[in-house]
Amino acid sequence: MRFLLRERDRMAAALSPLGFRPLPGAANFLALLSPEGRGDLTEPLREAGIYVIAFTTGARDALRVAIGTPEDTDAVIEALSGILDRHR
Repeated sequence: MRFLLRERDRMAAALSPLGFRPLPGAANFLALLSPEGRGDLTEPLREAGIYVIAFTTGARDALRVAIGTPEDTDAVIEALSGILDRHR
């Protein structure tokens, strides 16, 4: 369990500067509010081979990302960084 919490915290720390806002929780997934105005990011993530669950909370789009291995965390961070860079 400690491993999952470490990876969850690492993903949250890496995605926060990109405009994602982690929601509180301690499960084996990370719920993130997407950056303002970015809309649904599930399709570009699926194209990168990363499957997430999209949801909305209030008027904001959000993602639920499963926590896995350090390599999984790296892949999510890299994919979201690339997607946001391409759409700036």
